[in-house]
Amino acid sequence: MPQKNRIILVFGSPGAGKTTVITKSIGNNAAYRIINIGTLMKDIAMKKGYVSDRDAVRYLPIKVATAIRKTAIGQIERMPGNIVIDTHASVERSNRYFPGMPLDAISRLDGIVGIIYVDAKTDDIIKRRKSDKNRKREMESADTIDLQRSINIAMISAISAHLNISIYIIENNEGMLQSAKKSFKAALEDIMKEYM
Repeated sequence: MPQKNRIILVFGSPGAGKTTVITKSIGNNAAYRIINIGTLMKDIAMKKGYVSDRDAVRYLPIKVATAIRKTAIGQIERMPGNIVIDTHASVERSNRYFPGMPLDAISRLDGIVGIIYVDAKTDDIIKRRKSDKNRKREMESADTIDLQRSINIAMISAISAHLNISIYIIENNEGMLQSAKKSFKAALEDIMKEYM
């Protein structure tokens, strides 16, 4: 009987360096498939004519975004191999917070074995958002970013409790990418050992 796929959810605030840590840690390792759910949702939304860029996805009406996420989850369900999902724990819009991965979406993904949260100091997040020319990042105060980080932990804790699996927290502070990569790789190895 073939081994079931294993899915690792990787969360992080915009600017925490989540995608950088994932890609630098995994690279071209054929044992893992990296799926950025925001990019996947953007591709689906663009095909339907809803958006013209990635950052417009979070401003879609909730019903539309939910339908697009459902389509994205359906695509992930059919993907073979060990999958690392690059996503956000929460999505902020006009001082309202929505789950990046609601429990109904989580429940559809069979084989989730690990949760990793990539975090960074608030000042580092602000600096990275300012320097990111590829994305339309909103410039927010330190207090707002701290609130976002607290909400992220609350959302991730709910997912952890729902699935009864551990959360690994990786610090990706400025100048510490090598340390973050080492911690990320160790977390992946630990998760895979646990669920072999």
